[in-house]
Amino acid sequence: MKLSMLEVHKKIQKKDKSAKMSTNQKVSFLSRIQTVSGKRLCSDPNSGWTKRAMRKVDEAKMKVPKK
Repeated sequence: MKLSMLEVHKKIQKKDKSAKMSTNQKVSFLSRIQTVSGKRLCSDPNSGWTKRAMRKVDEAKMKVPKK
């Protein structure tokens, strides 16, 4: 199911009242990222920094020994 940017924003805003929407965004799919400090942000999953961030998290998960 593909949601419009407005539908995604409304769903996020229901859970996070501080969510803001930029009017110049033209992305139909978003990655929702939560920082270590607890802040949440949405990003285009095809952007370079999002791919690097997801890769870094995946690499960190691989290094953590399982108990």
